[in-house]
Amino acid sequence: MGKTVITMLSATALILVACSGPQRVNDVAARLDIDSKKTRRYHYLADVPFAEGLAHEGYIVALEKSPRARVGYVERESYARRFRFLPADPANPRRAAHLDTTINANAKALFVSHIVAYEPDRAQGRRAGARAHADQPRMRTRFLYNIYADRGVRTYGASADVPIVFAREDFHESGWQALESSLARDLEYKLASARDAGRPYTHLVFSAMGWDNDQPESVRRYNAIIGQLIEQARRDTDAVAPFNPLVVGITWPSVWGWQSWFNLRQLAYKLFGYANKSDDADEIGYTYANWLVNRLGLQLRAAFADTQPRLRVVAVGHSFGARIMSRAVFSRALLENDPHPNQSVDLLAGLQGAFSANRFIPGAGNEGYPYAGLPSMTGRVLMTTSDNDKANPLAYYLSRAVHIGGKRGLDVARDPAHADIFHIPTTRSPRLDAAACAARDQVIVVDASDYVHDHNDVLTPEIGALLWSAIQCDARTTDRRAMTRREPPPATMPRVAAHAAPLYASAAP
Repeated sequence: MGKTVITMLSATALILVACSGPQRVNDVAARLDIDSKKTRRYHYLADVPFAEGLAHEGYIVALEKSPRARVGYVERESYARRFRFLPADPANPRRAAHLDTTINANAKALFVSHIVAYEPDRAQGRRAGARAHADQPRMRTRFLYNIYADRGVRTYGASADVPIVFAREDFHESGWQALESSLARDLEYKLASARDAGRPYTHLVFSAMGWDNDQPESVRRYNAIIGQLIEQARRDTDAVAPFNPLVVGITWPSVWGWQSWFNLRQLAYKLFGYANKSDDADEIGYTYANWLVNRLGLQLRAAFADTQPRLRVVAVGHSFGARIMSRAVFSRALLENDPHPNQSVDLLAGLQGAFSANRFIPGAGNEGYPYAGLPSMTGRVLMTTSDNDKANPLAYYLSRAVHIGGKRGLDVARDPAHADIFHIPTTRSPRLDAAACAARDQVIVVDASDYVHDHNDVLTPEIGALLWSAIQCDARTTDRRAMTRREPPPATMPRVAAHAAPLYASAAP
């Protein structure tokens, strides 16, 4: 019996070794020091582009992190090309200090390594040189930008007018130019084409996921959340506006280590990196997500202001993703030459947000209460919380933060002293009532304990219904402030930011 067990274990070990084999060498990733087991899962879509992908029309903007010198990042200078630092404020010195520390204290730089577009085949089926082979409908995958070698997916735009940026040695700047030229023009073309075809996109949904969500997991979560949202819209016989979203999802290196909770050394490594990843989330919010939401999103909304139904901009995040998207929405003032100083997203939705509730409260916390300017917004802010969320309360022992998505954050929101800041619906229904829809100058904090049973339980019909009801708030009511602040649409969508020197290449046939 003993020999049999030993033989079986030996055979299993040999099979595992034989199946694992050597990893394919990714020369670019090796050069940028992002080819380890823990880092290569953040360019999985570039390595195996057909294995995972969005099930809905949209884009994935992939961020990775490499030593600054290897991607051409220059301290302060690279940031200052597009964003401003906050001036010293004796009354609130921590806010400027937090920004400065977050941007400059890291030896590595976040950069865009690839941008992937997903659309039905019909969107490109009549393209010059395209051949019709299979008749079954499918989602087409193409890169708008990719620093890695071709793994079977070409790089080209939705039209020949979309400029394609080829990566140079300064990967950090090349990635920014890909956002400013390729992504901006591709989105503009798709919005215009859909409008002209009589099936306009109704919502630009910008989204980010949280801690320890690698690229495949983030994509699966986008598919689930958007899928539930679309299904709830289809079931709503009382809907007063259609829902045809275009999604822009961010993936980012969200954890130290890899997905294993059984290796104690690995677990300690992950927990040790928690503070670093919380700073990364804030940095993405200050920069990339800020630009995507407040520059690109609001600019496209203004450019298509005459489209009916009106294009709306929605920001959705889970956990650290809620930290990213909330930081982005409230960091618009950091944009250089902000063309929309009096505008904001139509809806910010934070699902089990992993950031302090004190960010909304003037004078509270140790981060300079950066979200205290809520009354100046023209959109809604929705946050979910749950007594069943054990991850957010545990974070208190790591960072002392009273996360909005956990019980401590809910206790802060329930404090009568903060009644003018937070609105807590009296019903636990996964749909906003009229009173919640009317709470434009408050953070709507929904106690979702009845249907959010743990920190990650946000891929459900109930969350889809909650998000859909929040989106329908605007369709059912008219906000007088938004009308008076509405800006005339620009004559044309700028092809690229004025400061940038684009690297153009003709689109692939």
